[in-house]
Amino acid sequence: MLHSLWMVLLVFILQKLPVIFNYEVNLTHNLWETEFYARFGKVKDHDKFAQKFFFVNTARSFEIDDEAPSGTANLRTNREQLLSVLKSLNANKNDFEVIFLDIFVPEASSETDEELQKVVAELKQHKKIVTVTHVVNYYEPMSNLPSLVQSIKFHSNDYTLYEGNAFGDSLSGPAYYPLSNSDAFFKFTYNVRIEDELRKQAPLLLYECISDKTAKNPFLFGLFYKYNGDGRFYQNIYIPKIILNNNDLHYFKTEEFAQNAEFLSELAVDEEFLQDKLSREPGKIIFIGDLSFGDIHYAKGARISGSLLVANTMIALMEAHNRISILYLIFLVLAFAVISYFTFWPKMLKKENQRKIRFRRLNSVYRYMISKSNYLILLATSLIGIFIFKQYIFLFFILIYIFLLNKTIGFLDRKKQV
Repeated sequence: MLHSLWMVLLVFILQKLPVIFNYEVNLTHNLWETEFYARFGKVKDHDKFAQKFFFVNTARSFEIDDEAPSGTANLRTNREQLLSVLKSLNANKNDFEVIFLDIFVPEASSETDEELQKVVAELKQHKKIVTVTHVVNYYEPMSNLPSLVQSIKFHSNDYTLYEGNAFGDSLSGPAYYPLSNSDAFFKFTYNVRIEDELRKQAPLLLYECISDKTAKNPFLFGLFYKYNGDGRFYQNIYIPKIILNNNDLHYFKTEEFAQNAEFLSELAVDEEFLQDKLSREPGKIIFIGDLSFGDIHYAKGARISGSLLVANTMIALMEAHNRISILYLIFLVLAFAVISYFTFWPKMLKKENQRKIRFRRLNSVYRYMISKSNYLILLATSLIGIFIFKQYIFLFFILIYIFLLNKTIGFLDRKKQV
């Protein structure tokens, strides 16, 4: 039982490994595709969240920033349009839940920026907006690795720069994705350590605004966290399901889809449209950011904007997908206890392996299954975890661990006999 508990801890610790295995990404994608076809072309909870969010696209509101330093992006969002929309939202605070302002403003450099600061500050007082900070990473991609392994960019505190924005630290956090070398988004960390300080990521801050919960600092190697007044454990590192993607942005209402997106430039001209929509459909979560130009990432075979990545990682919190089930922990402990027993005391398996079955082929299959019982139990444990408990925890490293443990025990037994 002690070894079983150690294996459970090892499973969660291995999630922090700075490598992403190709088979994990591909298998996850294949499982979701299987579910998609099994649901006759529907993603679970898709319609619910397609209506819950309203996306404001800034892609048509970019203008040249003549004051941008050389060698950096010289485009910025039109501040007048942004101010107009935020003022309208500020005047109708009760008609929506929260805003995610996915626009980085390093410092106030004009009267418009100063007005923006005031509007955002008022929205923050009412926990109605979360702003984004900026993280600059320098990394050395690993090369010459086996094809099974896809290295992520290694993020070292020595090479990670954190830049605050013009709106202050309150309700402001990074939208920081650990990416693979091919810029593929896979797993997400809700609390990240940057410059030796733990910072809540934007999705967690947004969830705190709409739930009135406050997340405590992660514990146990940064694997888990808790909310104040909630005794249950939540995974800090999680593989969120992609429920919404770029194809789910509808700028026009049709018979099949309601409008859930609009361009910032259009809203700045027609403020009544947004006010009418929010009064008719209250409770929206509003995302303002670039949805089609530069802030694009790869996620499990699809291209998706940074704002949508934040939306999907927030959905996981809203649905408590990252909550650790007591039943799941009990299941893991029991499964690993059986594996531990067969590993340390394999005599039962050897005795069972001597049983004769009438049919030769069936006998061969039976003996093979007995000899590989530990690995088959691990496979079943992984599949049950995915399909029943919705926990995408893959046990490849545990399989290697059990293999090496078996070899070590077998070597010690032969040495003892000699």
